[in-house]
This record gives sequence, structure tokens and C-alpha cells, in this order.
Amino acid sequence: MTTTTNFLRVFALLSVVAKTYGQCSVCGEGKKVTDPDAVFTFPGYGSYACGLLENYGEMGVVPLDNCAQLPGVIAGTCGCAPEVAPVAPTAAPVPDPTAAPT
Repeated sequence: MTTTTNFLRVFALLSVVAKTYGQCSVCGEGKKVTDPDAVFTFPGYGSYACGLLENYGEMGVVPLDNCAQLPGVIAGTCGCAPEVAPVAPTAAPVPDPTAAPT
């Protein structure tokens, strides 16, 4: 089976499943994955990149029954950390102009 065929099968499955489950924050409410390339292995289910797992949760693919258990299981591997709101940049301090020499 080719990679494209596998991708299409997974995409079709996700489309159907997303309509069945609600959204799931895999790291827990208010937390995000900070290491999306880390790989977490679910015994009996396979290995998934943490970023992909987070996307699955946001798309509603992760069953809500499993969602409650995920934060404690993946936190170390995926680097779950509190989501920080972006801070607006501030202007650099500008010194007062100096008087021209006379």
C-alpha cells in the first residue's frame, strides 16, 4: 500500500470520526504541545507525532472517553505546557533628544 493510499484512508476515517466525537485538548485544558515532532507510542494503537495527536484532538478524532486520560500519559513526551497568550510588542525606549552644540 502506498503512502498516498494510507493518507487517503486515514483522511476519510478522520472525516467520519470527526462528526462523532467532540474536540479534545490532548494536553488538558489551557495547555498545548510544545514538542510537536516528539513521537508517542500507544501500545496496541501505534506511534504518533505529538503535533499530529494534538491536531486529531482539535479535529474531534480522539474519543472523549480517551481524552481525559491523555494529559497524564503524554505530557512528558509531548512537552505539554500552559498556553501563553501572545504579548503585544512594545516600542523600544527612545532617549530624549539632546540639544545641539552651540
